Amino acid sequence: MLIKKINFLRERTAAFRKKARKLFLFRVWSIGLLVIYSLIVFGAFSLRLLVKKENQLLEGKMANQEQVIKNLQPTETKQTYLVHKTRSLAKVMGEKEKRQQVVEAFLSFVPAGVSITAFHIEENGEINFSASCARFALLNNLLQTLRAQNDFSGLVLKRVQIKEINYGLGEDYHFRILLAFHIQAVEEAEE
Repeated sequence: MLIKKINFLRERTAAFRKKARKLFLFRVWSIGLLVIYSLIVFGAFSLRLLVKKENQLLEGKMANQEQVIKNLQPTETKQTYLVHKTRSLAKVMGEKEKRQQVVEAFLSFVPAGVSITAFHIEENGEINFSASCARFALLNNLLQTLRAQNDFSGLVLKRVQIKEINYGLGEDYHFRILLAFHIQAVEEAEE
């Protein structure tokens, strides 16, 4: 007798195995995707923490730099003040140098024997002076020099005005003269 095994569940078992395999593959893929998703989320959070830490470090450096700048502000203020004062001083020194050149030009043509009793120089290069001399020849020599020569030590004489001449106040000739030098000649000589 032949006994044949009858399995009524074979088709069901095959379907169940097939379904179990699909379920297993689905679980493996789900776990794999879950691991990949977890790694991405972990990476994003790690990157966020790293960026946050770097941001805090940069903010700390910026605060330090701001403090350094605040500490340097008084020095910058002093430097700016010094620059302005230096420019003002240079301007004043330039004006004094111009005046010095005018005075040197004036003294270059005053002959020996003429005593200057008063002297005043204006900003525009005008010189008002009073002087006296013992002889008329000295006064005449001074006036001839002023008439004949226009250039004195690099300065151009643009106007001579004799304000007054007196004789008889003692034994001397007393006089007042206005000289106007062309100041721009000084400025051009400096350039």
